[in-house]
Amino acid sequence: MNPNSGSLRRFLEESPFPDYLERCWNGRYYLNFPVESGKSTYDPGGVCAHVLYYLVYTGVLGISRVPRGRAAQLAEWLATQVREDGYCLTEDGFTDHPAYASTLGDALGAALFHAGKIGLVGEAKERVLAALTRLAERHPRIRFPEGAQGKTQQLRFELRIYYWMMLFSADPVWKERFELALERGIHRYTHPAAVDGPLLQPSLNPDWTWNYVCTGGLTDQHATNTHTPAYYCTEPNGFMFIYLHALKNKVFERRADLDWLCRNYIAGLLRNLGRVGNLASDLDGYGIHRAWFGPALVEGIPLESAALADELALPELAAYCRWYADRYMEFVKRRPTYAESGLPEAQPYGHKIGIEAQFSQLAGARFYGSIARALAEFGEVDSLAAAEPPAYGSYAWEAGWLRVSTPEYETSFAGHTCLRNIPVVPCYGDPNLGTLIGGAPLATLYSGKIPCIGDKQLSE
Repeated sequence: MNPNSGSLRRFLEESPFPDYLERCWNGRYYLNFPVESGKSTYDPGGVCAHVLYYLVYTGVLGISRVPRGRAAQLAEWLATQVREDGYCLTEDGFTDHPAYASTLGDALGAALFHAGKIGLVGEAKERVLAALTRLAERHPRIRFPEGAQGKTQQLRFELRIYYWMMLFSADPVWKERFELALERGIHRYTHPAAVDGPLLQPSLNPDWTWNYVCTGGLTDQHATNTHTPAYYCTEPNGFMFIYLHALKNKVFERRADLDWLCRNYIAGLLRNLGRVGNLASDLDGYGIHRAWFGPALVEGIPLESAALADELALPELAAYCRWYADRYMEFVKRRPTYAESGLPEAQPYGHKIGIEAQFSQLAGARFYGSIARALAEFGEVDSLAAAEPPAYGSYAWEAGWLRVSTPEYETSFAGHTCLRNIPVVPCYGDPNLGTLIGGAPLATLYSGKIPCIGDKQLSE
């Protein structure tokens, strides 16, 4: 008998998260903090969209502990956050960020696909579909052709919008657009390409480490080198989810090019997952902050990778990914905030530098949304056998990054980094880093289940 079988569902059923979530409901949408806190901030794309995943899929699973009809109610409100021009509203204005809009649109797509099961019907359903269509057709960074160029993270974000439109739109052009976006993404993630003139670096380095290419034009240096874990681990939320969903629902058949990408990508996950249940490391002038951002630490739970490895007849990799999934849940349950909220802290290790300070604890709802989606769409992942990966080492040549991982200890080192497109500099280039680790190149050190930084142990 597989001892971990059913652990994902048990986690959802036993977590105090639904009770905390209800405390954040203001009657129309979810605030970033419990209503009794007096804080009225909210985040449609960064929080409410992830909560919608959770509501839709726990509703499909029949384990929802929120009032009936809440998923449809939230979907209707989120639809109002898409402007006529496709931009998405925020608390203090609007944003053109494609990840923000794509997450919101993907959540609407999930609600539409399961509309009958969550009570989204009639005119309400039409309004949600109209909002998704506005976003897909008019958002300046998601619409065609901008969203189908195969640039970094478009296989994670924009591709999901194109996929839902292919399913819901009566216009056959969306099938053509989806196929083009997928083909370009597979090629341009692994090959340099000229896009609108400048040379665009591939998103994946030859050793299957992540190259966050926020712009093009660089030929002799890498835009961001050791930001690998956060983006590498979450990219499967897009193209691997779509592949699993399409195969299950007979949208399209197995593809040799996508099989190839997924096989190599899943094998590369080992260098990015920590044995204590979060990222291995996340080091560069931008990503160093996310190394301590709670939702980013846990959003990479490798459920799509586990399920797809099993589909691709890679039982060893499926078992490793499934083993890591349980470590992620253990990490969350060990957090001192779990008993009250079911969530990790917004900044589990206390640092509030730069990008981290803007996120609330409820942004960790993405962890629950990911688990609920996996169980509802490819529930067999919960019964996969698990196996701890053996000891291994990996070296990211382009970053001078060495990682050693064993069942007893785990390290991640970064020899140098860069700040986006600023040339690579030795020993980090961000003055804020001195407040974290004193400029030392040691990124993470895990001994057993207790993480350490340098010689200082962090209490759990």
